[in-house]
Amino acid sequence: MAEIIKLNYDDGYKNIQLGDDPNRVIRINPTDAKFLNRMANFDIKSEEIKEKYKDVDLNKITELQNLNEEDPEFDKLKDAAAVADQLDCAVKELINEIFGYDICKTVFGDK
Repeated sequence: MAEIIKLNYDDGYKNIQLGDDPNRVIRINPTDAKFLNRMANFDIKSEEIKEKYKDVDLNKITELQNLNEEDPEFDKLKDAAAVADQLDCAVKELINEIFGYDICKTVFGDK
């Protein structure tokens, strides 16, 4: 059997464990030029996402505060939930774009 030689080197990545869960580890390389460029272009990317979700009515979310359990207008709740989902997607999309992978799944889980 051939001998296995292990080569270890510093690839620049930093592993960050979230809490005590060894399955929730994010990896970033703060010296990676592409990562740095994505960080530098945060404003541009956030504007692109704002444009993509420009039709989202933020007032729908604040209406949830005034929703009465006895209120027969449950469509308000559905609309507000849909808007909240759209905003959640937009924020996660921006974060994932910056890090270059689906970091939000590790950080926030499947929810």
